[in-house]
Amino acid sequence: MTARDETHAPARGQGFPDDGAFSVGSLPDSQVLPGEHGHGELQELVDALFATRIRATSLDLITQAEIRDVDPDTLEVVNLLPSGTYFRHQMVDQLNSIVTAHGWGTSLGTVG
Repeated sequence: MTARDETHAPARGQGFPDDGAFSVGSLPDSQVLPGEHGHGELQELVDALFATRIRATSLDLITQAEIRDVDPDTLEVVNLLPSGTYFRHQMVDQLNSIVTAHGWGTSLGTVG
């Protein structure tokens, strides 16, 4: 039986050679896990904004994002929202369009 045929992990201290692959805990930005780097922040912002009102302005959303000190990518999406007053479903549609158009769906998530 060769070492290649063995199915057990290497003994402690005998790690695999560094082949340039990422290690556990250091995922590249393109493989962001939920809850990291702004994932879900847009949903939280919209939920908080419409918890007590039926309509909100883009300025209301920007203010809420700045107060909460959101991730820079989330703030960029918020700042791209066209000026205006929105019902929840309208704001959600606009935010999801921005996220999708920029390819940020996997890192920021979409809004419901």
